[in-house]
Amino acid sequence: MKTDSDPKRYCKSLTKGLSLLQLFTSESPELSASQIVVQLELHKTTTYRMLAAFCEQGFLVRSEVSGKYSIGPALYILGSLYQYTNDLQKAGGPVIKLINELTCECTNLGTLSGTDVVYMLREESKHEFRWSRPIGSTMPAHASALGKALLSALSDSEVDERFPNEALPVLTKNTVATRTDLKRELQEIRQSGVSFDPEGCIPMVFGLGSAVSNHHRHTVAAISISVPVFRLDDTKREFLVKLLHMAARLVSYRLGCRDQDIPIHTLDQLRAWWEQAQIPPADARASPLPNDAPVRINSELGDG
Repeated sequence: MKTDSDPKRYCKSLTKGLSLLQLFTSESPELSASQIVVQLELHKTTTYRMLAAFCEQGFLVRSEVSGKYSIGPALYILGSLYQYTNDLQKAGGPVIKLINELTCECTNLGTLSGTDVVYMLREESKHEFRWSRPIGSTMPAHASALGKALLSALSDSEVDERFPNEALPVLTKNTVATRTDLKRELQEIRQSGVSFDPEGCIPMVFGLGSAVSNHHRHTVAAISISVPVFRLDDTKREFLVKLLHMAARLVSYRLGCRDQDIPIHTLDQLRAWWEQAQIPPADARASPLPNDAPVRINSELGDG
């Protein structure tokens, strides 16, 4: 006996819904409800319910004049995201991997969605102390270096629109707690090009972030390095800031940004700079863990 929670039933409904969306093509950009009923061979009531649901979610729109349906903004955004994501992965993936190789620390690439960061690329720390943050997961943008770097591309009025309340959600005792403090911090990031998150997301984790621009010089992503505080001193932090800033501009260059202020154009150049800086190996700078016991943080909060 099938119940309302039968997974096969939901899978079949999802397949029908996807089949409905696939009816819209360049040759048939608009379709009436009756045309959709005939082509899908579904019951009229079922079809109208599906159409209403798709319109409510923005996947379809219904013309008030003709009554016909066409593709909505939500589908356009998803379609554009494929090319957008593909470009970011090609441009950012090798750079993220190289930063991870050079520093042995967790490196990330993410984009902004409303007031959240979406993690698109990630390379885990090579140390035993690490934390879980799967690709595709989100977290509040104001609570991470990655998110702050992205928010710094917005104007104050745009920040006000995204954060209508003065009080902001607090994840740790160091999370920026008010919109006023956030805007003050974003102004500093715009001047320096690098954002910081001193344990504002996860206790004991320090994040550094920097924004990435496309060929129109629009901020489209950001990259970050997350380091446990016991592996971070002033010297290492200074070198990580320089590395991250150059790495972000390298990703921008690979996306087509031809700003004259981008000194690094290849992965080999970035690697050469790091090696010439004579940074002590990450393991040599790391403090020993208590009793040499492996430590892993599994947190829903995320990281910088």
